[in-house]
Amino acid sequence: MDMLALGPPDYALGASAEPAPRSPLDVLRRRIAVFAATVAFFVVTVIVVVVLLPKMYTTHVKFIAGSSAGPSIPGASGQTILPVLNAILDASNAQSSETYAEMLRQTPALERTIAAEHLDVTPAQLQSRVKVKPVTNTSILDVSVTWSDPEGSARVANALADAFVDVRRSLVTSQADAASSYITKQLPEARAKLARSAATLASFQSRNGLADENQQTQTLIGSLAETDRKTANAEVDARQAAAQLSVVREQLARAPTTVNGGHQIAPNPAVAQLQTQLAQVNVQLRSAQAQYTDEHPAVRALRTQDAQIRRELAVTPATVIAQTNTMSNPVHQALAQSAATLGAQIASDAAQLKELRAQHEAAKPALRALPQQIGALVALKRQAKQDEDVYNALSQKLSQARIARTTTLSDVSVIARAEAADAQVSPNVLVDIGIGLIFAVLLGLGVVFAVDRFDGSIRTDRDVQERLGLPVLSSIPRLPARAGRPQWLQVAMVDSFLQLVTSLRYASSEPLATIAFTSADPEGGKSSVAFRTAVAMAELRPGVLLVDADLRIPSLHKNLNMHRASGLSDVLVGSITLDEAVRSTGYAGLDVVVAGTKVPNPFALLQSPAFERFLEEAKKRYETVLIDTPACGSVMDAAVVCARADGTVYVVASRETDATRAQRGLVRLKNAGVRNIVGVVLNKTIVRRTTIGPYGFTGEGSPMLPPMRPRDARSL
Repeated sequence: MDMLALGPPDYALGASAEPAPRSPLDVLRRRIAVFAATVAFFVVTVIVVVVLLPKMYTTHVKFIAGSSAGPSIPGASGQTILPVLNAILDASNAQSSETYAEMLRQTPALERTIAAEHLDVTPAQLQSRVKVKPVTNTSILDVSVTWSDPEGSARVANALADAFVDVRRSLVTSQADAASSYITKQLPEARAKLARSAATLASFQSRNGLADENQQTQTLIGSLAETDRKTANAEVDARQAAAQLSVVREQLARAPTTVNGGHQIAPNPAVAQLQTQLAQVNVQLRSAQAQYTDEHPAVRALRTQDAQIRRELAVTPATVIAQTNTMSNPVHQALAQSAATLGAQIASDAAQLKELRAQHEAAKPALRALPQQIGALVALKRQAKQDEDVYNALSQKLSQARIARTTTLSDVSVIARAEAADAQVSPNVLVDIGIGLIFAVLLGLGVVFAVDRFDGSIRTDRDVQERLGLPVLSSIPRLPARAGRPQWLQVAMVDSFLQLVTSLRYASSEPLATIAFTSADPEGGKSSVAFRTAVAMAELRPGVLLVDADLRIPSLHKNLNMHRASGLSDVLVGSITLDEAVRSTGYAGLDVVVAGTKVPNPFALLQSPAFERFLEEAKKRYETVLIDTPACGSVMDAAVVCARADGTVYVVASRETDATRAQRGLVRLKNAGVRNIVGVVLNKTIVRRTTIGPYGFTGEGSPMLPPMRPRDARSL
């Protein structure tokens, strides 16, 4: 049985496929610490800011803007030839709410407010505390004033309202005075001009005998208009008939003169012949089935013939055309009749057009005699009417200006004054903290997903399965310094290595005599995992040899307080034997071979036949050989050792090993011919006491928890 039976085929290296998508809830659960820290920081910041900021109070006063003194005269619809008069007309139009809002922010109203309340601020400073908001689809303005106390806010708001009403009243008065002065000067001239234009019009009508130009020209113009209408209709009819005639002739050219009038249908004689043959074959088939079995050649041949006849019957039509009749094409006849009708219509329209054009030419001499007199009369009437409109408008505006000056009303009114009791306080502690909490949650979610998007480290068993496509043999908890190890964490450590030993025993149908430990990074803790696995395995099944094959950066001899010399490299170069290299670790059933003397080319030694002979001899003497190899992401030494071992354990450090780097390490092993990776050990995981069940033994003094130097504790 292949050692990869526990995982996907060829251990589905994560470098060749994208990881499965993770649900938002999984991402949140995975980054719950980041989420909680972000939310807490933002909420605390909001609370601090809200508490430290000075309180401000805002009150509101409301205006209704626009004059109600009579209808306004839109300048667009009442334009005259006098630009000054147009300006006067436009000035009476009602202003929009946005216009009044902008006027309220101007200096005059602000200066009057400062003077009335004796405020120690500039107009610009007061303006920064005033907000004007037009109410949509109304003429109402909502003005808010923010101050350090509610009474001051209401007082300033009301003073600003009174000042603005006074400013608008002064503006109305000044506008009325200016309008009255101007109109008084222009009115005599307009009256004289109106009199002159009326006299000129009357003199022209009397001299030319034209009382009403419409009565004398109505008959002639009506006759010409009727002639033009008939001419246009005739031209349209003629063009439409010509277009239709072109289409009809095109269709007529494609339509055949004769068509088939009908067919005489007769039964298909081929069908009758096939049915006769089918009946004969059926008789022969029944006779053959009565004499032979279904597998007899005669029966099979008759069945084949029966099926062939049935297929021919299915595609043969039941009837055939016996006779075809020919007749004149009715479509061709109808098209020919339409072409004749359209041709006659075109000829009739041409004759009518000729007659109408002659009538039009006959009326032209009488028409030419009218334009000069009629045009002059129309111009004089238009000028007289225009002068009359100007005079009437000036008279009306003079009356309006005098009324406005007399009443002196403002075009804005206060409809709701500010009250200190209605002041809104800011910042509002509860509301702002609530809003801050909502934003904190949204920010926390954003930070969580951003961190998860850019953090490529492997953290959980699921990450291993998704990113690397390998089963997790065991998760090893992170241990602090020995002085701070709680008892429950030691229990978790023991259980994790028991699980690892059990997983290795059942990872393959064949016993794993040699097991290599490697990782993508040197800091993954592979040496400590290999050492503790060897201790746990020797406790359960004596006869374990631990070999330090990391000839570049060995560490087992330091953890066991041994000298590096007389180890694996010395055996491979032939300076000592295996017996001389093997040392006792002090743990029952566990021996060790350290790295040995430093050599210039470790890869050559590990690739040599001497290393293969070393493994064969070690397997004869020990039940299991565990090999600590270099990190596969840096050098090719690990690939050489793993390829010769019965199984390979890939060590990944939780929260430290980058998924992409781990994938590249697996690709390096695969490219070197390693096909025996049995699974992954997730090292340095964070465990909580709540994950430890009620069972298990205390780890205190257990031989499976050997004392380690501080350096070894850090590496694990």
